[in-house]
Amino acid sequence: MGAHCTMRRLHVLTSLLTILVSGTLQVTQAQDLPAGAQKTFTALEKSIDLDWKKRPLAEALAELGAAEGLTITLDPGAADRASRPVSLHAASQPLGSTLDRLADRLGLDLRISGTGEILLVPVPGAVQVPDWIDDAQPVRHYMLGRYQRLPPPNGWGDPVAPMGADDVVALTKPTAKTWQSLLDGYVDRIEAWHLEHSQPPAELMAFLKANPAVRKEFWRAIDPRFDNATAACRILDELRAKDPKRLIEFKHLAIALAVVFDTPEAAVDSRYNLLWMVNEQQFGAVLSYSEIFEWFSSAKNQALFKFKPSGLVWPVMVNQVDLDIGQDELAWTLKTYVSGGKVDLGALYAQVPYDNAKLAHTGTRLGSQPYTLANLKQFGGVCVDQAHFSSRVAKLFGVPSLKCGGNGRYGGVGHAWTGYLGASKAGKPELLFTGRYQGDLYYTGTAFNPQTRTELLDRDVELLYAGASADYTSYADAALLARGARALEAAEPTQAAALAREAVKRNPYVADGWCVLLRTANADEAEKSWQLLAKALPAYPDMVWNGLRIALTRLPEEAGDKSDKSDKSDKSDKAVRERRQKLYAACYLQCGVAKRPDLQIQVRLAQVEELAAAKQDEEVISLSFETVRANVKEGTIIMPLVKRVVTLANRFAVDNPRFRMAVVKDTFSKLEKDFPKARGSDINPAWTEWQELVRTLK
Repeated sequence: MGAHCTMRRLHVLTSLLTILVSGTLQVTQAQDLPAGAQKTFTALEKSIDLDWKKRPLAEALAELGAAEGLTITLDPGAADRASRPVSLHAASQPLGSTLDRLADRLGLDLRISGTGEILLVPVPGAVQVPDWIDDAQPVRHYMLGRYQRLPPPNGWGDPVAPMGADDVVALTKPTAKTWQSLLDGYVDRIEAWHLEHSQPPAELMAFLKANPAVRKEFWRAIDPRFDNATAACRILDELRAKDPKRLIEFKHLAIALAVVFDTPEAAVDSRYNLLWMVNEQQFGAVLSYSEIFEWFSSAKNQALFKFKPSGLVWPVMVNQVDLDIGQDELAWTLKTYVSGGKVDLGALYAQVPYDNAKLAHTGTRLGSQPYTLANLKQFGGVCVDQAHFSSRVAKLFGVPSLKCGGNGRYGGVGHAWTGYLGASKAGKPELLFTGRYQGDLYYTGTAFNPQTRTELLDRDVELLYAGASADYTSYADAALLARGARALEAAEPTQAAALAREAVKRNPYVADGWCVLLRTANADEAEKSWQLLAKALPAYPDMVWNGLRIALTRLPEEAGDKSDKSDKSDKSDKAVRERRQKLYAACYLQCGVAKRPDLQIQVRLAQVEELAAAKQDEEVISLSFETVRANVKEGTIIMPLVKRVVTLANRFAVDNPRFRMAVVKDTFSKLEKDFPKARGSDINPAWTEWQELVRTLK
């Protein structure tokens, strides 16, 4: 889901991993671990500079422990200990993020025992994840300040065959008619499967037959892994029974409600996402899906909405219908804002007074009073409360919006802001932000998908909004083709590639299409496809970089015959390396044009790793310092590259007596004056880390 396409998928561990916090490093021997724990993996978390190349799991976790001053013990015998869910983000944002990512990828839940041990516990019912699942985000069930990871309720597979026998034959020489027949047949097969397995009411089936536009949209909207199709059918049928004509007019609104409220916890999970220092007793009941449908479809309310609900599409509206407020809050919002004229969405965030006591964890001005929009505006909160308030008011006035959270150049426990649907100066729909303090350099943030109850980047939402708003017909067709490509990828990669190629041709904003196309390509095809991606999406560098990471897995890292020690073999290795380096350089340049130094740093990290492996010492240092010098003001964001420079410089100094360590030290000395050392009166932890790292240079 989304554009994290390059993470390699691991199989679910059947063992328990225990992480014990203490002062020394201890790791069990690999031979003592169960077979599942001995599997290897690649990069888990970009924000921590660890050499996550393929290696035994025990070794990689040991390095994580060493980096954080922890003991890491892999203890399969701790499975029976009582424990409760926990998050380590407050104690260590990088460690918490890494452990979360590890737990996500292995199908585990992060918990703490009564004796203080941090446990990664297997999720009951988790099954082996297919290799073609790139970033297998789990369902997140939120419980105020923490969340539980759950496997997709329907499993990782897709039970519906994308193509019939005739489609397979016709795909050898496809025409426009071929593709339309395939798309229509795919919807027919989805409906047939649900007719057999999801018990749609007969009245609903008759209605869908009489209204083909609603039928097509509804069946394409059901996510095969995450949606409860039986409940979604029931919700749509209830809305149909109340007012069939209104449902036809507001079909996308009704479908968005069906795929969000098919899981009763969805609105509550959306509400609890990112919130902390509050308890469940402070919250009241949320609006029902029928009340939300009435609010957005009632003729008397249409003048209130910035975007007409009948004019939006369901993939965008899922961030509008998760309106997790009560009737009293709705009434208060109308009284407060409608009488004052047009609502300024950008100003909503700052209308919640900042509560410094909550930031210091010494109490809150809200106390135990109800967590309502009115009380937030009166008593205040911290950034996440400001994001919650502004996003909920925006939803109520017909603007899809979401809470986002991430880290900037000062590190710490992170920041929260609001994303909302707006329009550019040229009138083009786009995702805008409020509270995203640009001076702190929050380049990406995570958001909650209320349909799937998974986490995704706000930049992924931005990509979706662009694709769905520019040309929805092509976007919807491309999304369905990409779904088929994913379903076929493992068993029929050639067919999958054909569907993926057509998907990105129709609409380049569908990330899954690019991912499958790149993963099923040979080296030459992968390089060409990535170049097409980079040309098609210059304003979306996250997707461009993720696409390159996939493409590079299809290109050789070195010449094939390692038994050949001749000069010819050396030249072949150099040619292979230069081919990959040119792609890195092109991506680095494009990320720079897009003003995304955070991605440039990631590109450069991967690039110098390959050069270091090829013993290109001087080029490693030169390229690394080029990026550090240009981005030293990025603070925390530049630190992974700084760490790598120090590590590699020390290694080069040992391997090569002629290595010019004095130049490295002198460069660091000149750069430190521009490093952000404090935010207000608070010392930047990254500045302390910078100083400590530089002192380790030999």
